[in-house]
Amino acid sequence: MWLQAHAQNPAHFFIGQEEFANTHVYSIEHHPNGLLYAATNYGLYVYRHGKFNTVPWNCEHKGSSLFSLRRDSKDNLYCANLSGQIFKIVGDSIELFLETPKQYIANTYFSFGFDDKDSPIVVSKGVTIYRNGNWKSLFIPKKKTLYSVNYLKRDSILIPNPDNSQMLVITNGKIDVLADEPLMQEVLNQGSFRFGFRSDNCLYSFGDEGYTYQYGASREQYLLPREKYIGPWRYIATNSQNLFALSVTRGICPIQFNDSVSTAGYQFSDFFISCIDQKEFNSPLFLGTFGNGIIVVPNTDILEYAHDANQVEKLTLIKEEYVGSLVPDIPGFERHVFTDNGEALFASKNYMEYFDGMEFGVLPDFSSIICNSHVLTNPVQRFGTIKGAVRINQKTFAFASSDGIFKLGEGLPYINWTSLEGEKNYFKLEGYDKRCHSIAYLPETQELFFSALDELVCIDGKGKRKTIEFNGKPIVCLNIEICGSKVYCATHEHGVLIIEGGKVFGQLSLEEGLQDMYVRKLYVHKDNLYISHRSGVQIFNIKTNRWKVIDELFALRSSVSDFLAWEDRLWMTSGSKIISIPLDAQSSKDYKLHLGELYLGGKLQHGLNGASVSHDSDKFRLSLDFRGIIYERVVNIEYRMNGTDWKQLPATASELIFEALSPGDYQVDIRVNHHDQFSDEHTITFTIRPPFWQTWWFYILIAIVVSMVVLSVYRRQLRKNRLEQKLVTDRLESELKALRSQMNPHFIFNSLNSIQDLVMQQDTKNTYDYIVLFSQLVRNTLNYSSLDFIPIEKEIAFLEVYLSLEKLRFKEDFDYSIHCDLPEDYEVPSLLIQPFLENALVHGLMHKHGAKRLDVEFKVKDECVECRIMDNGIGRKRAKEILDRQRGEHKSFATEAIEQRLNLINEQSDSKIASYKIKDLYKQGEPSGTLVIVTLPIRTDDDLGN
Repeated sequence: MWLQAHAQNPAHFFIGQEEFANTHVYSIEHHPNGLLYAATNYGLYVYRHGKFNTVPWNCEHKGSSLFSLRRDSKDNLYCANLSGQIFKIVGDSIELFLETPKQYIANTYFSFGFDDKDSPIVVSKGVTIYRNGNWKSLFIPKKKTLYSVNYLKRDSILIPNPDNSQMLVITNGKIDVLADEPLMQEVLNQGSFRFGFRSDNCLYSFGDEGYTYQYGASREQYLLPREKYIGPWRYIATNSQNLFALSVTRGICPIQFNDSVSTAGYQFSDFFISCIDQKEFNSPLFLGTFGNGIIVVPNTDILEYAHDANQVEKLTLIKEEYVGSLVPDIPGFERHVFTDNGEALFASKNYMEYFDGMEFGVLPDFSSIICNSHVLTNPVQRFGTIKGAVRINQKTFAFASSDGIFKLGEGLPYINWTSLEGEKNYFKLEGYDKRCHSIAYLPETQELFFSALDELVCIDGKGKRKTIEFNGKPIVCLNIEICGSKVYCATHEHGVLIIEGGKVFGQLSLEEGLQDMYVRKLYVHKDNLYISHRSGVQIFNIKTNRWKVIDELFALRSSVSDFLAWEDRLWMTSGSKIISIPLDAQSSKDYKLHLGELYLGGKLQHGLNGASVSHDSDKFRLSLDFRGIIYERVVNIEYRMNGTDWKQLPATASELIFEALSPGDYQVDIRVNHHDQFSDEHTITFTIRPPFWQTWWFYILIAIVVSMVVLSVYRRQLRKNRLEQKLVTDRLESELKALRSQMNPHFIFNSLNSIQDLVMQQDTKNTYDYIVLFSQLVRNTLNYSSLDFIPIEKEIAFLEVYLSLEKLRFKEDFDYSIHCDLPEDYEVPSLLIQPFLENALVHGLMHKHGAKRLDVEFKVKDECVECRIMDNGIGRKRAKEILDRQRGEHKSFATEAIEQRLNLINEQSDSKIASYKIKDLYKQGEPSGTLVIVTLPIRTDDDLGN
């Protein structure tokens, strides 16, 4: 058996420091339900929502101090006080479970547990069992007081007998001596027998001064390590592999039982550790203290090496035996080298980089370290401050410094170098004086990469130098790493850029899973690319393209300034600490999100799904209980409603609240996000019923009422409109009739004037013919004047009679034609065309010398009747001149009547169909007549039927 000494503390953090500032923690229980309980001198506490909360009493109790947190086989939790009262935690309160009779209670010690039948075992004045409602004493020591009991295995509870240093065991409710012979005399001479521990087939005894004795095939004696007096030891077994020795002053000593017995050394020497809880080997460890809260160790295999300096800057592998660290050049601080067993050696006060088989500087202990210092007189000082180096071959190295790029050796002959004065083997890159901070070499292509403050430079195998750009701009690269044929560059704007063939061909950014675009350093180990940025450290597997996050689960609570992989561990500098993590460390999802009570509108709902509440229950309040202490700082609770975007809450949130929800169906999804790794979703569904005035039946009722009111109003308005329309129609018809009655006298007057002219000319024959036609015309006029529409053939016949009369007056000088393409069932407004013909005759043809021609044409156009009236008269301009000379300013009555009647027709038909246009005709620039286009509405037999 080997007991390793001088270990560092495992990585840890504190909880409950504020709540337990003046409190003694006597017992801890990390329950399988995820809750952490602490029994203290001020009662029982439970850790929820990022802090410890008091568990209220629900019974009479003697004093407030509680001890011995225990679970039975059903995981019910119990505790006790020194007065012999045993309490059970029921829900969120403490209830009295059992009270031990006074005759079994000592004044200084009381402990209890359960056997395999869930019978309480009390150890105080002696050993007592409570079974089947009765108390039974199993053992009472004769001289000395019992110190402690190992309740780890309920079917065989171990109790040391201080009277004769024998080991007692309780099995099936009976007590027996496990070992017949006493402990070795040497153990007895060093102190009292304290504790018994069984692992596999071996039984171990521990004394208060740290001596151990092993029962079994061999009997050996060991002493727990100590550098100074730390007082007697107490012992707590947390599982079948781990036993903790607790000093009665400060610190603990973890003891492990595998193939041999070993210890991690003396730990937490600055604190008095009062109690311990750890469920399984290497699972999270909880340490109770007096006045300092509870220490949480996420993983006992994660180690911290503390410096006295405020910041550790660099780590270096030295001869593959040590990991070296560099702290700022502050007087009084040395650079430490940590070995794998935790011992610290002094290395140098300078920059360190190790290359096997090559001397760069002078160090008495480690000659293969690059270093530069004002103390040394070595030529290496001429390089400035060395920032990085790379091996080119067995005899050549290249390194970047604050003064440029240098090499040692004869390699890289295709690059232009300048030899240093007085030095045979040291060279500087010709013409390059910029401050550089990283360098890498790609053997396959013989490319040399190095980064300056404002650019990333590549020199290819032919010695050609070029600046590599990304998005058209030079790359500001902080660190360069080579893996295979690819070059990985750390940048502060673009994440990780991947270069191959002398140009950027890939990128690791936020879209690919990188958590922060400001990357400080890269490190390649096997197939993994280790990436340090402001948010922590990520590991990217180059082959599988999968990510792994190193976060607070591994005690990283600040940024990482440097890191490297060595053997099976990852070494990192974080603040003033060097942290060592196993490369295969995994952060399991050992956490639970419990959904508690759901309130809708202040009313507690029974169950989380299917609730249906009234419209005034519009406030949603759900209790949340995240149980995973070591994950609280690295996970978030996410939620969404009805498929919207996910929103976040801290893991310590106690409630999820939605205010004033509108009526409708709802689905709330809740999950835990651990670096984009999601837990199973919890789904809550409920319905907020609308008020009656927003229900479908109410809408239908309102629609029916409104429809009835609208229908009633519509009918009344329709009757009113019909009455008004009838009045309007009657008025328009009266006006039309009045207008036509005014036109008749006008027409008759003109006709009589024509007859008078014939009589005065003593043209008896034409006068007679004219009177016959005139009588026919008057008869038709009287018949048609009372009608709105007349058949087209009657309109044409009427026009034929009128033009025949006018032809008698004009004699052979006048000729006309009427052409119609309309169906016989078409009807047009009555007596509307004749005034246009009259105007053409009176104003256009009467003053014309020679042949006079008038053509009338009817045709259908755009569902209307278009009548084209064309004459070869003197034109409107000449006619107006004659009219002005004869009458002065005068407007024809026929023109006024035509416009008025057209307007009335449009009003009556509620359209703009009835209209006319007049165009002047020209021939060789001279007026040759007038064209009138009259548009009229049509009425057919079908319209009459409708």
